[in-house]
Amino acid sequence: MATQVRITPGRQLYGELHREPEFIAALERKADEVARNARARAPKDSGDYAASIKVVTDSGKTAGFVKVFVEASDYKAPWIEFGTPGRVQDKTGRFTGFMPAFAPLRKGARQAGLRLKSSKRATRTARQAKAARKLGF
Repeated sequence: MATQVRITPGRQLYGELHREPEFIAALERKADEVARNARARAPKDSGDYAASIKVVTDSGKTAGFVKVFVEASDYKAPWIEFGTPGRVQDKTGRFTGFMPAFAPLRKGARQAGLRLKSSKRATRTARQAKAARKLGF
């Protein structure tokens, strides 16, 4: 009968891994894949949003840890990623409209095989979008 020992990496091991060039290169390759997937899924209207998607590597203030992440710096990025709830304007009484979430960054990460943790904002926006769809918007 085989004996198994479970190894749970601690902070020190993660710190050592994050300094290894091969580990950093693997993180950057995965981030590049996410960015490619997100650009492919981005709205094609002007191309500004897709052009703003880039991989950022930060090794500065994190006590030896390297952070690699994908960001969209276009000013429309939150609306495209999370959508907007429809609402009625106070002064005019006009309905401003509802924009569904395209979520190219989240879908691109899932397509690359990554799991995501939902933020409170994303969960709240998803609930608002579902409620708006029920109302016919």
